[in-house]
Amino acid sequence: MRAPFFTSVERRGHPGLGGKALAVMRRRPRSVGTGTTYQARQDGVKRALPPPRRTALTRCAALT
Repeated sequence: MRAPFFTSVERRGHPGLGGKALAVMRRRPRSVGTGTTYQARQDGVKRALPPPRRTALTRCAALT
């Protein structure tokens, strides 16, 4: 499964993200998430969440 790979790469490069809600996606308005952490999934943010990116941000305010 690729989803945990993308989030683990981001956490490895940025250790301060450990334990936070994280979604990996492009910085475009209609991007699709490629990976999420368990903390983000608890708030309803899922991998391949349909665009726009704003949908993920409204579901999880603590999203990094």
